[in-house]
Amino acid sequence: MRTYAEIEPIVDTGGVLCTWPLAYTDTYPRQTFEDWAQEIKEFKNYFGIQYIGLGTDGGGGLPDYIEGWNDITDLNLLKEAMLAEGFEKREIAAFMGDNLLRVLHRCFVVSRVLKKREQAEGI
Repeated sequence: MRTYAEIEPIVDTGGVLCTWPLAYTDTYPRQTFEDWAQEIKEFKNYFGIQYIGLGTDGGGGLPDYIEGWNDITDLNLLKEAMLAEGFEKREIAAFMGDNLLRVLHRCFVVSRVLKKREQAEGI
């Protein structure tokens, strides 16, 4: 089992940890879509699917990507790997974007509340 101490504050505040198709070979290697799906499943089993999502910040630099990844159009390969790992379609939808939308909506609501509070206090 991985250690998730650095992720717990994200989960504790209702946030989402996002991953993208970076390949690595350290203690817990990720080289394929299957590896990525297994990693997502492990995270889901530890924290819950609502706290993990698809990252969109993979465009910087020239990282090593998992085998078969060319661009965003290859996400169907991750979906297939997640289905093979036993994910339900609603869980895949949560990972692919619904979780991030939940957090963004929460941020919007909080910003509206803070704005109204500032207006009421004359700030």
